[in-house]
Formats: sequence, C-alpha cells, structure tokens
Amino acid sequence: MQRTGTSMNLDGIWGGNMFAGGSGAILPNQIISKHNFRYVPNMTGPDIVAKLRKYLDQLGYKDVEINLVGDVPWAIRNQNNDLARSNAYTQEIFTKPLTPGGAGAYWPAYLFSGKETNIDLPISSARGGTGGNAHAANEWYVIEGAGKQFGMATAEKVVATALYNYAGLNGPIPVKEEKAAGADGGS
Repeated sequence: MQRTGTSMNLDGIWGGNMFAGGSGAILPNQIISKHNFRYVPNMTGPDIVAKLRKYLDQLGYKDVEINLVGDVPWAIRNQNNDLARSNAYTQEIFTKPLTPGGAGAYWPAYLFSGKETNIDLPISSARGGTGGNAHAANEWYVIEGAGKQFGMATAEKVVATALYNYAGLNGPIPVKEEKAAGADGGS
C-alpha cells in the first residue's frame, strides 16, 4: 500500500433485467455497484465516504445513494517484540528478506491493536511462497516451487519455522547489533 497509496476498486455492478430470458432492450431504472477502498494510514472509511459524497454532489449526482457496508480501519503495530523478531529470523533462514513497510494486506488487524478494542497483541507476519494479484480474478500462487521460487510447501515450512522460533524450539534468536549513526559511512 505504501507503494500505491489509496485505491478504489469496483467489486461488482448490476442493474436492469438480470434474469434468464429477460430482454436486454429495457433501460434499467436502477444500477447498483459495490466498491471497496484500500487506504493508507491516518485515513478512515467514514471520511472517505464523506469526500466521495461531496465529489458526487459537485458533479450533480445527488441522487446517488451511498451505503457504508463495512469498514476495516488501518492498524500498524510495533515490531519490537518476540513474535516480530522470530518472523524476521525465519525470513533470514529462508533467505527471503522482508518487504519493508508491510504488504498492505486487508485484514482486521485493528481488532488486536488496542485502538478499537481492549485487545492489544503483537502482530507480525512471516511470508513464504510466491503469488500475486491477491483478491483479483487473475490471482495466482505457485504450488510447486523450485530453487528460489518458493511454492506452497515452502510457505507451510515458513509458518512452522516461525512458530518454532517463537516458541523457542529452534534455540535462541540471534540478536542483531544496532549500527551507530554514521557507522556504515552514511549520516
């Protein structure tokens, strides 16, 4: 998400005579579409809907009805915890570096962030396997991986290794030394 920013996706659209044997020559009196927004930190669903309402009104579409069906607020978690360290170490074991800044996944992490509920748990992910275009019609995932192209079996091994690391069953997680400012030649 940090790469792409906010997006508005069309999930579906329907209207008119949508039944078997119906004539396609009659103009529909109503069209319904479903959209979802993927948004970046410090944005809220109700705020986005208010801005969309204002924009549609400015264009003269005051008759367009907007219903907010659900909202999954963004959440970001502190990665300075045992779970995050075990997941980072797991990624090192599988020689697959973590993507900085997160992957922009759409799931209810906010439920565990202490913001909307009284549940405050560490959240982190160890990613394995290869895929793309999540939640799209052309979503794909590698089943049989080879070499550095990870597949489903490797993804399962990543999850098991991360859990073993978190439980301490693979021994202690090596502690990385923090570089002092300027130690790498930079400022």
